[in-house]
Amino acid sequence: MMQMWGMGGWPLMGLLPIVFLFGILYFFRRSLRNRDESVPHLGKSSPTVPDLFRLAKEYSGVLTVSDLVSEFSVEPEVAESLLDKVTDGRRVDMEVDENGVVRYVFRELKRLD
Repeated sequence: MMQMWGMGGWPLMGLLPIVFLFGILYFFRRSLRNRDESVPHLGKSSPTVPDLFRLAKEYSGVLTVSDLVSEFSVEPEVAESLLDKVTDGRRVDMEVDENGVVRYVFRELKRLD
């Protein structure tokens, strides 16, 4: 039995805590990296395109990035990216007013007041 472990097995047993420690560090680092990549929002799940159109209907066909941030608890970059994604110049258009506020106008949902 002593020959199988070589030198009584103690050198091998001394490596186990080191391997165990490196394994823990590897998984900890990996979990931090995955958490950073998967945090595009703060709270609720990211809004979908149908969510945008429902919200636009509630807001009389006009949305801003701030509307999405407050409604869905997402980062401004995520909100802007999603609004840019649906902007096609026909159904959804982007307008900038004289104060520099960017509004996304959902033409089919905009109410004429």
